[in-house]
Amino acid sequence: MKRIVLLSDLSALGRCSLTASIPVLSVMGVQPVPAPTAILSNQTGYRSCYFEEYTDRLSSFADEWQKIGFTPDGIYTGFLKDAVSVKRVASMVTKIRVPGCLLIVDPIMGDNGNAFPMYSEEFLLESRKLIRMADVITPNLTEAILLLAGIDGLKKEWNRLGSETGEEKRMHILSIAEALSREYGIGTVVITGIEEGCGMRFDDGAEGSDDDKEISNLILQKGNGTFISSRKIGGSYSGTGDLFTSVLAAGMVNGIDPVVCGRKACRFLNQALELTVQEGTDRNEGLHFEPFLGELLPK
Repeated sequence: MKRIVLLSDLSALGRCSLTASIPVLSVMGVQPVPAPTAILSNQTGYRSCYFEEYTDRLSSFADEWQKIGFTPDGIYTGFLKDAVSVKRVASMVTKIRVPGCLLIVDPIMGDNGNAFPMYSEEFLLESRKLIRMADVITPNLTEAILLLAGIDGLKKEWNRLGSETGEEKRMHILSIAEALSREYGIGTVVITGIEEGCGMRFDDGAEGSDDDKEISNLILQKGNGTFISSRKIGGSYSGTGDLFTSVLAAGMVNGIDPVVCGRKACRFLNQALELTVQEGTDRNEGLHFEPFLGELLPK
């Protein structure tokens, strides 16, 4: 059985980070090996939470794993709260990674054209160093721009994208992914959660109307770009990106093409979104995905 080290926070409530990733990896036949970067009573979207930093313990994890000869098949890094945390995670990756170990980095920095409060120039610098080590990165569009242009270039690029539609916008986003691949030497770049107008056929075969909205994920692998599109259902829910990247990570560690993984992830998420919207679940509670885990079982 393949094993993936999960370097992310443990939020007890909110169905995100480790509590989202662990069941997905397990059902897909991959052993999750959690190494918490922080402990939270609940994810930060709630009006308050308890937060305890944990990256200062990671070197002890790495030391003990080296003593017993543990080596992972994959490493997946998620939310990190500051530049020091990023440096500590990069150090751990260097200690435990062996040839053939797939490194997937989800560079959480911002969304919807804005950087998150923990963003700083030092945070960006350290994140760029970590990303140069990666085989796969999964930024959203805001994060992709930050990685290329920094905070000073974000507004200009975001406004330009906002004025574009259809094929023009898609080609622009593809060029961003290609630039990331060249700049950081990464074989697989996945830009997630791209919102667009529709009037086209979705990947699930359904026909969209002109009034439909779609969510797309661009997967660029070895120079070939594929947009995977599905109808937008409901609003933004905690942990959606964690679930998508976890399906991608588990599949790729098992040698499955990332486009196949992406389509599988979108089908899984759409089912969960439909149930979550139907139940009227608060966005902070995350997606009600548990009834659909069976869809991820290896065929």
